[in-house]
Formats: sequence, C-alpha cells, structure tokens
Amino acid sequence: GIFTFVMVNRLVNRYENKLEYLNRELSKSNTELVDASKQRKEFLHILSHDLTNPLNSLVDISDQMKTDCGSTDKKYIYKFSKEIRTTASHGLGIVHLVRRMQALEERKPQLELKPVNLKNITEMAFRMLERKFYEKKIHFFNKIPEDYYVIAESHSLCNTVLTNLLSNAVKFSHRGSIVEVSARAEKDIIE
Repeated sequence: GIFTFVMVNRLVNRYENKLEYLNRELSKSNTELVDASKQRKEFLHILSHDLTNPLNSLVDISDQMKTDCGSTDKKYIYKFSKEIRTTASHGLGIVHLVRRMQALEERKPQLELKPVNLKNITEMAFRMLERKFYEKKIHFFNKIPEDYYVIAESHSLCNTVLTNLLSNAVKFSHRGSIVEVSARAEKDIIE
C-alpha cells in the first residue's frame, strides 16, 4: 500500500507540475493575443489616418473640378488629372505598404528600403495637402536641399510621416502664416 501511495503521489505531483506549466503557457498565449489585438487596433487607426489625406485630397480636387466644370481648357484638365493620379497613387501606395507589412509579418519578403530624395517626397506630401494650405492662405516653403536622400520606404515616409507633419502644420498654424520645411545634415543623419 505504501508503494502504491508513493507512486500515486509522484504521478499527482507530475500532473500538477504539468498543469502549472500549461497554465503558464496559456496565460502567456493569452497575453500575446491581447497584445496582438491592441497592435491590430493601433494599426487600423494609423491606416485609416494615413488614407484620410489622399482621399480628402481627391474629394477636394473633385469639388474644385465641379466648381470649374465649364472649363474645357486642356491645361486645366491635365492639371487636375495629374493631381488625381498622384493622389490616387499615394493611396494605392499605402495599400501596397500594408500588403508588404503583412508579408513581413508572415516572414515573407521585407519592406523595400531605398534612397529617397527628401525634397521631392516632401513636395509630394505637400501636393496632397495643397488645398488645405490654400484654404487657410498658408504659404509653404520647401527649403530642403536638392541632394538630401534618406533610406526609407517611400510610401510610409510620404503618407505617414510627412503628410502627418504637414497636416498638423496647417491645423495648428494661423491663417496667412508661413510653413517652412528645412533639413540639415549632421554626420550621416538628416535632421
């Protein structure tokens, strides 16, 4: 009887240890799921914020076209079609970036980081928000040197970083003020 008691006690201890281990693993998995859910919510918030600028820009362009719809001037039509194409391309760029990020999460190819001309990409971001600058009569000056390049994923730099920066500049600037974007090189960092 004592032998059976000892063996059963060892077996119970082993199962209790196993149960403790499984409970810790379950708790860890639950924490990871909660964190993943928070990250997804944050990501969706950022995504909707980033898509807002190109979509608002398209709405502004279409409103302007409706206002001036009597014009058949080819320069006018070309200007707006170019703006629509550029803005739509930025929106599609965000969608492609999301797909690349999903692929990265699934351990597929990484984001494409490459040299991006900082002055040009800042100008693209400004073009998406140009109507907002115009409405508040805010003057924009891009004083970034022509030869400044940064290693970045161009769509996220333009649509996440720069449009957010410029959108905030418009939002928090007084009517008729000036927004100036400049940069300087500090060793191998651009500030």
